[in-house]
Amino acid sequence: MKKIIFTIDLDSFFASCEEARNPEYKGMPLAVVTGHGDKRGVVGACNYPARDKGIHAGMPLFKANRLCPKLVKIETDFEYYVEKGEEVFQIIDKYTNKLEVGSIDEVFIDVADKTDRENAVSYAKKIYFEVLEKTGLTISIGISDNKIISKVASGLDKPSGITEIYTDQLDERYWYLDIKKIPYVGNATNIVFKGHGINTIGDLAKIDTNSDKYFEIKKQLGIKLDGFIEVAKGTNPSVIDDGYHKVKSLSISQTFPKNLLGADRVKSEMLEITKKVVSKMKYRNLIGRTVYFSTKDEGPWSYKNMSISLDEPTNDISLIFGNVMKLFDQWWDDKTEDEGVRFISIGVSNLYDAFHSAEQITFETLEEAEKISRERTKEENIVKDLNHILGFEALRTGWQQAYIKRFVDKSINGGDKAKFKRWNEDYN
Repeated sequence: MKKIIFTIDLDSFFASCEEARNPEYKGMPLAVVTGHGDKRGVVGACNYPARDKGIHAGMPLFKANRLCPKLVKIETDFEYYVEKGEEVFQIIDKYTNKLEVGSIDEVFIDVADKTDRENAVSYAKKIYFEVLEKTGLTISIGISDNKIISKVASGLDKPSGITEIYTDQLDERYWYLDIKKIPYVGNATNIVFKGHGINTIGDLAKIDTNSDKYFEIKKQLGIKLDGFIEVAKGTNPSVIDDGYHKVKSLSISQTFPKNLLGADRVKSEMLEITKKVVSKMKYRNLIGRTVYFSTKDEGPWSYKNMSISLDEPTNDISLIFGNVMKLFDQWWDDKTEDEGVRFISIGVSNLYDAFHSAEQITFETLEEAEKISRERTKEENIVKDLNHILGFEALRTGWQQAYIKRFVDKSINGGDKAKFKRWNEDYN
């Protein structure tokens, strides 16, 4: 069966989240900012009206203010963006059996078993309008039988675009594009290509791999060149990685508009945050054995981090909050009642799937476990052969069917702990 891959890209995601939360800002130049005020702050993301003013991500905030004195500036609220991303991915997940989260604002799905090429755009529109109706966010969708080409297509008609480029349409729809449209062709690589007369994707696709030009470029780019050529030709592997990885931590953070004063007020807010954490754990069917707590006092960037390990993993609100209060007592001893608290983060790490957490195998049960394992392997091989004959995964074993509510987690970058879940029947 031929692949039909959608790359679904959320349009100016962080800024769109803020517009959804603050509709009065819609249509106004808006930037999500990080850092320390106008002098040292940085634009983390911006909407399209701000881009029209020349503002872009990574720009120092003082420059953005010069370009647009009326720029709406909102402090980054990463936990909120993660929640909105999860909302979108939950909606998309209903439309596919194969989903791969690429980042906080991008997801790949294969819908070949849900629709055909003639109806792919109509199917994409269903996803678009449901996401818009339920989240207030817009998406752009690239459609192809090749994963990377679908990613390229998703960026060609933003915002709210739906663009098709199949591998039998490369000549008229793909090869004329600037070489910079290939993912991971950065400024340095672009300079190398342009220096050798490779200006379009088609120029790269048609390069003679026995030519002097090819070997000269390869001296500069190494083995990456062959990968870029595959992408240009549309012959690169296009596998949707819908496997799962265990979520390692889950937390909720809150920055308060005014300093919290007094132990009772702080405890009350900590209880509300803990309830949200436990609610997310139960929603994901998770239990955890390490509770951690972070805070920023009134002083400049005076962070404190504390944690406590539990005897057994749990998602019981009373046990988790009881340990949060133990951490609170240790922390509050060093404070006075008139000291303010501006930021609180509560989380649970060392997480396990409550439904599928492994049971300890004793000597008495080892023989039975091995027998079950052999039977599973035999069943899997039979099902795999039948699915191969049918051309798609129509069948699954009983134990595979029971493997439900699994997660995909994708780090936004090496330092982030934001994870994304996958609610559907997922098995390896």
